[in-house]
Amino acid sequence: MSEKEDLIYNQIGETARAFWEWRHKVISMYFLTLGGFFVFAAWLYDRSFSFFLPIIFIILGLANIVFALMDSINTRVLSYCYVAGNEYETKTSIQGIFTRISNHNNGNVNLFSSNLSYTKIVKIIYWGTAITSFTFAIILFLYPLTKE
Repeated sequence: MSEKEDLIYNQIGETARAFWEWRHKVISMYFLTLGGFFVFAAWLYDRSFSFFLPIIFIILGLANIVFALMDSINTRVLSYCYVAGNEYETKTSIQGIFTRISNHNNGNVNLFSSNLSYTKIVKIIYWGTAITSFTFAIILFLYPLTKE
């Protein structure tokens, strides 16, 4: 293959690496945000400001939707990288990481093709936390906590 195609292949790898790193940063932000919101909610309850708790859980639910959307974009870009890298490796008969990912997914580079994948687990966590947060907000709105 030409030098130009080799540069493109390297760029695909760099892009995939950058988005995997960004994906892990999003997961880190998720856990930091979750912990921060629960500490803040406990602080509000302790200071008898529990009437703000529904708002806190609504904001937490919205933050989780943002994390889910960010991860969805990361997944899409990674999928494009896997397809492009696999095409290059197929052309050059290289058995690289993109071919292995493709073979792992039974020839389908769609990350959602396996029964339980990293992508599905993260998606369930983000959306599950969002739904749970909105549920807590509704419950706390209907049945406010009072510190006695």
